[in-house]
This record gives sequence, structure tokens and C-alpha cells, in this order.
Amino acid sequence: MPIWDTGSPWPCGSKKFFHGTGMPEQLTIGLLDQQTKGWSAGASFTRILLKSLELCNEKADDVILLTTEAHGRYATRYPIVQIPPQPTALQWLKLRKTHGIDVVLPVRTFCAEWCPLPKIGWIPDLQHKCLKHFFSEREIQWRDRLNLHFIEACEAILFSSNAAKNEFDHYHPAHKSPGTPCSFASVIWSEPLASEPQLTVKKYHLPGDYILVPNQFWKHKNHGILPAALEMMARNSPDTPMLVLTGLLADGRDPTNKHLSDLLQEIASRGLAAKIQILGHVPYSDLVNLIRQSSAILQPSLCEGWSTTIEDAKALGVPLICSDLPVHREQAPQAAGFFDPADAQSLAEVLHAAWPKVKGSWASRKEAPALEQARGRCRQYGMQLRKMSVDAIKNAGDTNSWRRSLPRVARQLVGNQFSWLQKVAGSVRRRSGAPRC
Repeated sequence: MPIWDTGSPWPCGSKKFFHGTGMPEQLTIGLLDQQTKGWSAGASFTRILLKSLELCNEKADDVILLTTEAHGRYATRYPIVQIPPQPTALQWLKLRKTHGIDVVLPVRTFCAEWCPLPKIGWIPDLQHKCLKHFFSEREIQWRDRLNLHFIEACEAILFSSNAAKNEFDHYHPAHKSPGTPCSFASVIWSEPLASEPQLTVKKYHLPGDYILVPNQFWKHKNHGILPAALEMMARNSPDTPMLVLTGLLADGRDPTNKHLSDLLQEIASRGLAAKIQILGHVPYSDLVNLIRQSSAILQPSLCEGWSTTIEDAKALGVPLICSDLPVHREQAPQAAGFFDPADAQSLAEVLHAAWPKVKGSWASRKEAPALEQARGRCRQYGMQLRKMSVDAIKNAGDTNSWRRSLPRVARQLVGNQFSWLQKVAGSVRRRSGAPRC
């Protein structure tokens, strides 16, 4: 009999939810907040997870948002529980007992090693393998260990796309993952849209027609290709678009911001200050309005797992111009053009061909159908997450799976007791004046 069907509170399952059919009637999902310092999209992804699970919640599942920060950032009907950055096995079990958590997702750190609950690991992309020159050898090894750790410690693996799963299998042929590609969608539909988005355009003194590049200023987002491509386009066309760049002006791998300095100098040296406008990190409401009023969204990235930029554009019916990556072909097959992300001339040619077609498209755009389709994709994503949660609980019911994680948990429990004894012994020595051994 599977463990989850016995009513045992440990290691998984809930007596009131699971019956002889082996299928849960109701789940309590522990949702890990993805907000991370230096990653502006982390909080956005947490919102996507919350909204997607709310949409598919026909079985009245519970969701507990687990966050390391006490804040009210998320507008959700689900309870928010603060947890330490690296919960111990005992703390995970206490969460299980207090909140009835059946499964934890999405796991992106080594906390899975000490979590005795069913869990779903998340591998968004293999950037450190595709773009090794952007990472130190130590960082590459750490990311490799983390991904392989998920394969061993997690009951299910979530990939953001088929392309990401294929990359994992390519770079780790000895550890081909049984993980599931599961692609998120935009949640722009979940909040009322401004009635006059053009006021945001006026606020930043932008022209009526422009192409928006809404990416954080990480090196792999490939902003550096833009000045050369725009200059090349201008040689063959008097009508060149303004490029408006938004996003957090930070890259943890580049503490001196050399990447951003190089970009600013490229823009100035090519005489493109009037054609490339950098706004930096703008309020979310302004970003939505800038997307709505743009003629197209340009996504020049060198590597992606599944792009929030593209999903937001699709949700509002905005034309796309994308770098020619397998994931972009998968995510936006109807894009207005694809270009070689390593070739500025390729981008110049695609811009030259696409600009006359997309220019002014905001004036006749139909947002309502695109928003409804995005809502449907969100609901589908939520259903996939729930199915993965059920599968993870079933996999945790495999005795062999549980025994694999038991030694790690036992080591931590013993380690905690040993640490406590050391503190007690130290206190006794200090009081007695005995020398330290």
C-alpha cells in the first residue's frame, strides 16, 4: 500500500484528503516565493503561479505561499507564511503538521535536500552550459550540482519548455530527466487595464511609434547588439524606429556594470542617443502601458527558458521580433521575424523588413481576444502544476524514493542534536573554567 494512502502524517499525504483510489480529492500546495534580490522577474513568476493555481482551483485546493520575507507584495486570497531561507527537516515537518502541506513547489535551491515532503524541482534553463563564458567555473559546477541534485532529491522536475528539457538531456546524457515541460503564461489579464495608456508614452516623452525591449540588463539579454543593428538599418532606410529599453539596470555577474557602460558608450559613439532611450526599471503599470502602446516587442536574448517578455506581448496582441532560438520558435512561432542573435546585420535586415508592417499596429490592436487566450493558457498551466503535484505525491509513496531521502534527513537531525550538545558542553566549560579540549 502506498504511503500516501495510509493516512500517515509522515512523510507525505493527508488522511482527510487521500482515499483508496490513490487520487487526491484536495491538495495543500506549499508554493515557494521566487522573489530574489537582483532578479526582477522572480516576484512576477510568483504572481503567475498564484493566479494560475487560482484559475484551475475547481477542487478547492489550498495554497500556502512560503516566503522568506514578511511583506504584502502579493494580492492573493491564499495565506502567506514566512519561512527561513534554508528550512531544516524539523522545520519542514512542522510546516507539514501546522498547515497540512502535501507538496512543495517550485524548488530552485538545495533546500530540497532537507525537505522530507514531496517536492517539484524547477530547471528554467541551461544558460550556464550554453553561455559558459558568462560564468565562473565555480558557478558552472554549482549549477550543475544543483540540477543533478533535483533529479535525485525531487519527486518531479518542472522544465519551462521543451527546449529547456532537450538542452538538459543534451548536456547531461547520463542523467536524462523524466521531467515535464510546463510553460507559464502572462497574468496581465488579471488586473484592469488603464483607459489611457498613451499618457505613459507622454510621461516619458516618447514618440507615437517605437519598439520596446523590456528586459533586465543581464549580459545574456544581448542589449549590446542593438546599436550596431540600428545603425546598419539606418544606412538603408530613412525611417528607423526608436528603441525603448526598460528593465532593472543590474547584473550580479557584473558588479561594476561594465556591460551597461559599454552599451551607453556604443549608443553615444554611433550617434544614436535620439534613437535608443533607456528608461531602466519602471513601475509595473507603466510597463504594461508601454507594451500596449508599442509597435512591437523586440526580444534579442542569447538564451531563454521561457520568456515573460514574449508572454506579455502575446497577452496583449503585440507583434514580436525574436532572436532565433529553439525556445523562441516554440513560444512565438508567429513572430514578425527571427534573427541570428550573434549577428547585428541579421537583426538590421529583420528590422528593415518588419518595421513597415508593425509600425502603428497599436492603433488597431484587438486586446480582448488576446487577453482571454492568455487567461486560458494560465488555467492550463495551473492544471499542469496540479497534475505534477499529484504525480509527485505518488512518487513519494514509492518506498525506495523515500529511503533515498531518509539518510540525508537523518544526518541533519543527528547534526542538529550534536550541535545542541556542543553548545551545552561549551556553556558548562565556561561556567566551570575547564580548558577547551
